Amino acid sequence: MSTLDRLFKEMQDLGRVSGHRDPNTPLALLGLLFFDQRLGIDSGKCELSTSDDILRLARDVEFSMGWNERPFSRYLLSHIQALSPAIVAKWLSLAEGISLDAEFKNWFPNQFENLTLSTFQETPPSVAHLITSLFEGRDVRVLDPACGTGTLLSAALKRFGAEHSSLIGKEGNGYSYSWATIRLAAQGAGNATIELEQVLRPRNHPLNVEKQGFDIILTNPPFGVQMQVADLPPLIRQSELLSGKPLSGRESARVASESAYVAMAYESLSSKGTAALIVPNGFLTRGGADRRIREALIEREAVSAVIGLPPRLFAPITAIETSILVLAKPSGPNAHPSTLFIDARESGYRKGAKAVLNETTVDHIIDVYKARRSEREFSRVVSTSELLTANSSLAPAIYFEHVAIEKVGALDRRSKIGELESQYTSLRAEYEQIVLQLKRG
Repeated sequence: MSTLDRLFKEMQDLGRVSGHRDPNTPLALLGLLFFDQRLGIDSGKCELSTSDDILRLARDVEFSMGWNERPFSRYLLSHIQALSPAIVAKWLSLAEGISLDAEFKNWFPNQFENLTLSTFQETPPSVAHLITSLFEGRDVRVLDPACGTGTLLSAALKRFGAEHSSLIGKEGNGYSYSWATIRLAAQGAGNATIELEQVLRPRNHPLNVEKQGFDIILTNPPFGVQMQVADLPPLIRQSELLSGKPLSGRESARVASESAYVAMAYESLSSKGTAALIVPNGFLTRGGADRRIREALIEREAVSAVIGLPPRLFAPITAIETSILVLAKPSGPNAHPSTLFIDARESGYRKGAKAVLNETTVDHIIDVYKARRSEREFSRVVSTSELLTANSSLAPAIYFEHVAIEKVGALDRRSKIGELESQYTSLRAEYEQIVLQLKRG
């Protein structure tokens, strides 16, 4: 266990004993102290010992960093004055004298998978690595329109580097926005801009997306929120995925939030851009507005790939099964007159209640994706005409001929069990004979 791990655990334990129910507060405080050390704001001018001292330092850090939305003082540490003064003083005493700069940049991002926030589902690191590895390029403009705590943008920073990418994240929840802001800043992402903005805002408010579009869009958006099409921003409401369809003319028409994000992502791509979105599997098969959107995407040959993910990747927050939907503008390098389906639902392993994608599985998916290779029971390239014939379903499972499980009758089953028991008895006797011989020397 590292010095930071021990410090963080001791701070959490103290908070828990005192009745403080937010285990994230010590992490936010360590983040503040990290920026204080990096910027040299306090520099020993006065000893930190109270919650008032913490909030004063928070405002100084926010001013120095140009954070007008005040992620520390308005959100992450806004409740610090409600804590017992003795606990605050003990936290500060524990952290005193510890140099955070060298180790913190690598340690801090690894803590986000365990953040306890009920407002979002954190993207597992293995999934973030998989998504960002689908993309190539230099000097790319990257957007996450629902960036949460910044997991995908953090992975994109690692993938493309600060010198060869421009990262923009939009997040409507103040707490998630705050974590994303300090996370990217702690990693030295001078190329990153995090904005407190809800992209599915009311219809009269223009969506702030640059005209030239983005080279890469990656996101794990909110699922299942029903929205009136008429209330969506013009960029989405007037999307070519909806225009010309009966849906767009009905004021009462509704779409799920994931469908709105799919339309927004497609419309926000540059002429050569590619998007990867995590979507619930329901979007891949539902009728109504979802089917109309899928049809429009298929007809435009915009669905580059669909990657079916294992169940329970996002447990315990949700058990909804998901896939990665990869979209490409027809004029882009990733556009194809067909769609690659990868069925990775049985891949990975279980870790408690969660499913985890191991490195071998991720590397295999990436290799198959880049080669657009068909593998029996795992991947297949499907033509546009076949997709339209199949009611525009994008569920990977229906495009594979899975081996049927042979049904065995009761008599045959008893016979097989007897055969196995006989083999076991024989092997056991052979094993005991070998052990006896070894003991005799």
